[in-house]
This record gives sequence, structure tokens and C-alpha cells, in this order.
Amino acid sequence: MRRWAIVLPSRRPQPQQSQQSRVTGHTLLPAEHQSLNQQIARLAAATGEPTGKIWGAALKLVNLTSGDPIPACHFSLLT
Repeated sequence: MRRWAIVLPSRRPQPQQSQQSRVTGHTLLPAEHQSLNQQIARLAAATGEPTGKIWGAALKLVNLTSGDPIPACHFSLLT
């Protein structure tokens, strides 16, 4: 007599990847950071807004806070 086993999918939730593990792995290169900084300075000069406020808004856009390294995958979003 044959016995059949039914394999059910695991009902255990899979662990979520953290934001840092989803990032491609490296932060902005110095040239990319300088380019972004220049663009923010130009925007500040054109609008009269303080650069700190623009940086804060840009970082908030990609869910980062001041002092966090900017992942390179966000460079195109911020430029």
C-alpha cells in the first residue's frame, strides 16, 4: 500500500528585508554628492529657500534623515 504525503506551504510569515538590504549596496560617490549639492544650491538661490530646508525636503522624499548616507539608487530621484 502506498502512502501519499501532502506538503502544505508554510504559513509562517517571511521576514521582511530592511531598507538598507534592499539598497544596491553603495552610497553616493563624492562627485554625485557634489553635483546634488550644487543643484540644491542653485535651487536655493532661485527660490530664496534655505539650503537646509531643501536638503530636509529632499531627504524626506526618499525616507532618510539628516546624517543618513544617501544610497546611490536614489541619485536619479533627487536630481
